[in-house]
Amino acid sequence: MARSNRQGSTVAVIDILRDLSETDLAQLEKNANARATGKEAEKASAMLQAIREERIRRATLAKLKKVEEANKIEEKVRGLTFEQRVAAAFEGIPPANWERDALKALATHPGATTEELSKLLGYSGTFMNWFGHVCRDRQTWQGPVTKNSDGETIYSILLVDFEQRVDPLSGRQVTGWRLKPEALAGLRMAGIL
Repeated sequence: MARSNRQGSTVAVIDILRDLSETDLAQLEKNANARATGKEAEKASAMLQAIREERIRRATLAKLKKVEEANKIEEKVRGLTFEQRVAAAFEGIPPANWERDALKALATHPGATTEELSKLLGYSGTFMNWFGHVCRDRQTWQGPVTKNSDGETIYSILLVDFEQRVDPLSGRQVTGWRLKPEALAGLRMAGIL
């Protein structure tokens, strides 16, 4: 971490960066940026470097913690059926009200399109994006996701089967959403549905 032997007060502040909240760290950075020119430029530069290093340290620790947590979850669900893994996912991260509503809409309207599901929930065609977050946030419990032919990761495929069909009214190709039977069973097991 950057230190200045000439500036005792800077050393003292740098030593406490680890204890500062992100809000306090941002304020300290703002103050240092304001002093980046003039007679306090060297001191401000040392502070800004220390703040950058502290943010890198925090990001590294957060990644390690996330990997550690993922490893614990993977160990916990190893050997479980997919139904049990789905139940564990929604017990591990209980659904928010909007997530519960999205799951219920999907369960009660199998084969509905993104537009139909969005309308049921009062959204404007965004069901696919919202539901992707539901699955992505619980992916560790459910297993790996592969990228599609376009290189995109479609997290919804963890819980949903997609079916292509022709809309009888418009004659255009549409995609219907249907919870996988094992996912439906797992959500019932968890008391979500």
